[in-house]
Amino acid sequence: MSDKYADPRPRGALKVVVAGGGVAALEATLALRALAEERVWIDLLSPDPRFWYRPLAVVEPFGMGRLHGIELAELAEAAGAVFTLGALASVDPGRPPQRLRLRG
Repeated sequence: MSDKYADPRPRGALKVVVAGGGVAALEATLALRALAEERVWIDLLSPDPRFWYRPLAVVEPFGMGRLHGIELAELAEAAGAVFTLGALASVDPGRPPQRLRLRG
């Protein structure tokens, strides 16, 4: 088998896919890393490459702040995860967890 197709996970680590790029997804990623440490391989999956800090959107029209985004790849790396640009199309609960279909 070529290194190109080698599984990058540490031996025995459980792969966890966190779908979404919002506050809840980031909190879940951070909590999972803190609780499970190196026993999990975390893949943060989002259709948008950036996390948008949306509370500033309400003050932007008044010139009191500006909506800004942060690269999810950078946030994922800081949390000890990897980032995948894509959208989750479905999860089949009757099949093993690796049966995810990506859209796009």
